Amino acid sequence: MPAGKPAGAAAPAPAPAPAQAPPRPAPGPPAPQGASSASWWGELAELWGPEWAEWAAVGLCGAGVGAGLCAVAAAVLRGPPRRGAERLRAALARAHWPGGVVLRGARVPRELLLPAGTPAKGARAVERADAEGLVECDIRIRGGLLAEVAAPGVIPRAWGSAEARLGGCVLLPCFADCRVHLGLAHSVGERRNPSGCANDAAELQRLADADAGSRAARKRADFALSCAYAYGSAAVRTYLDGLDTHGAEHRDGLYQAFGALRKKWKKRGLEVQGVASMPLGEYPDWGLAHAAEASRHGGVVLGAFCGGCSAGGADAAAMERSFDALFKVAAAHGHLDVDLSLDEGNNPESFGFASLCQSLARARARGYSGRVLVGGASSLSLQSASMRRTVVEAVREVGPITVVCLPFSSLSTHDRRGTAPPAGVAIPRDEPRTPLWRGLTLVQELKAAGVSVAAASDHVRDCWNSAGSDHDMLRVWGLTLALGQLDTAPSEGDWVSLATSAPAEAMGLRSSLHAGDPANLVIFPEARGCSELLGRAQGERLVLRRGRLQAAAGPPAFADLDRALAPAAAPPAGAPPASHPLRA
Repeated sequence: MPAGKPAGAAAPAPAPAPAQAPPRPAPGPPAPQGASSASWWGELAELWGPEWAEWAAVGLCGAGVGAGLCAVAAAVLRGPPRRGAERLRAALARAHWPGGVVLRGARVPRELLLPAGTPAKGARAVERADAEGLVECDIRIRGGLLAEVAAPGVIPRAWGSAEARLGGCVLLPCFADCRVHLGLAHSVGERRNPSGCANDAAELQRLADADAGSRAARKRADFALSCAYAYGSAAVRTYLDGLDTHGAEHRDGLYQAFGALRKKWKKRGLEVQGVASMPLGEYPDWGLAHAAEASRHGGVVLGAFCGGCSAGGADAAAMERSFDALFKVAAAHGHLDVDLSLDEGNNPESFGFASLCQSLARARARGYSGRVLVGGASSLSLQSASMRRTVVEAVREVGPITVVCLPFSSLSTHDRRGTAPPAGVAIPRDEPRTPLWRGLTLVQELKAAGVSVAAASDHVRDCWNSAGSDHDMLRVWGLTLALGQLDTAPSEGDWVSLATSAPAEAMGLRSSLHAGDPANLVIFPEARGCSELLGRAQGERLVLRRGRLQAAAGPPAFADLDRALAPAAAPPAGAPPASHPLRA
């Protein structure tokens, strides 16, 4: 026994063996779907090792951050959330799909839909017009036409069709402006009327007629049509001012300038017509040659400035003979349509409408079938009650005839200081005086009798009107409603034909919302009714031509016209001529 060890002590237990790590389990099947993320991550760490697991975590976090950054970048590039007009524009861009596009929830004038009782789906919507004369409907556009017009929810979504939800936006057919003067338009800077009266305007127009067809006149006319196009007009009829001359070369130049303008804009979906006009009193002598020349040019109708004459006596008899000559030559050259400027003034004695009706009745009896448009007819509202009733009834009987009111021109020139015969009853030029007469023709009485009534821009920024409508027929319609107090006769929607279907039909065209009509439409994304449409400037509008969204977003700037009218810049001194080889 070793020394120092007490006797009887127990032997010490052997030291325990060092602990060994448990064996790594063999790879098994993936964790079940309900397993916790902790167990899943633990198994991944066991399979790949802790280093690889850490790198995997970093990678997943990086992918999430990257996706977030991509979403942020996309939102920045996309900009703020799309407004209604932008969403509609994106949807309407798909109108070329095989099934076309369905416009859901459009608010349209009842007057322009198919009449109730017609076997069409849209007839049911006519009965539910609101106080403004509007109804809600759906419209399918396919192949550039209005394929269906129906009550909301009736049109199913077809294969290959797109949808655009209008949310109650006002939708109208494209406008028609049946009386303008493109040759004079936007010339106020060159020939401003010092008094604004009709007498001074007539003198200035004589000077302008000598310049008709010039480069400047063509540029101004093109600018005016650009405005009308941007605002949503599908048709414009202009007087070919300056044709009341017997110079063959000058007349030929005017027709060529008109033909080039008409051809250019027809490609873009804007129909341009011309009125070959001359003084009515010249038709007995020159009418046959004038009509023969006009009939050789497409889109041209006959016209006449009727001037002032007495309602009876020798003047009335001479006027009837001139009207007879006009309708005779119109019938001889294919029943040309006739466009007249008649009874525009504040003189009740200057009244030729009765003579027109008598002459046209004789022409109808001889078989003349052309359409007749009468612009102005202001002094009709100054006649006695019995004469007004007689003329309205006569106009109804000699149709088709359309009476066109000119609200901007009426307010600008009629009953104005400085007026003198023969333009109207004399009004002192220098004496302060507020106009007492609106100069509007009998729009309510004529329509109630079944006569077609329209409105037009007439003069825009020229010697007759220093401002005007800017060729925006929405403004023309709104001003006519205000002057005639038509919003309750019975509603605004019942008068939308003033700027759409009535002038279009007077021009031999269509502008309505009937199935089968061309899909020429104007959508106002910011207006849900007539009050909103007319109570605020509608700069935001979407125009469809044959179902395709128009690219132009607004009218051209006036500075663009200035640049177009500026003379061509002369080459700098010392520069080689245009034909020099160095310019090749």
